[in-house]
Formats: sequence, C-alpha cells, structure tokens
Amino acid sequence: MPNTIDTRITILDEGARMTLYNSLVMEKKSADTERARLEIEVDGDELVIRVFGEDLIATRALFNSIMRLVKTSVDVIDITEI
Repeated sequence: MPNTIDTRITILDEGARMTLYNSLVMEKKSADTERARLEIEVDGDELVIRVFGEDLIATRALFNSIMRLVKTSVDVIDITEI
C-alpha cells in the first residue's frame, strides 16, 4: 500500500497503555478494509499505530477515526482514574 502514517504515543502508565492497546485491537477487527489497514503494537512505553492505505483519502479517513478513538479512550481512562 503506497500511503503510510506512523504514529508513536508515549504512555508511561502500563495499565493505561495496555487498556488503550486492547481497545484498539478490538477496533482493528472492523477497521481493516480493502483500501486501508491498521497495525497496532506496544514498543516499550510507546503505543505504535500504523495506517496503510491504497490512497490518501482512505489512509487519512482510517487515521482520523483511530485518533478520535484514542482521544476518547484516553479521556475515559483519565476520568476513571480520579
């Protein structure tokens, strides 16, 4: 796939990092399409998100969707830790 977006998010709290990772893994099952696919992995204190797409529109659309999910998940983690 010709278009790629690589993102690394540093999350020092292991519990929060794994919670976010697990939520993204569940989303991956429905996120992959013929035009775009998602890879997620943990590398030390970082969550690595890679989006591959056949075209820029599909790549950007999947990336934006995943980033909204990341923001929402981080907000929920922050609220529940209070």
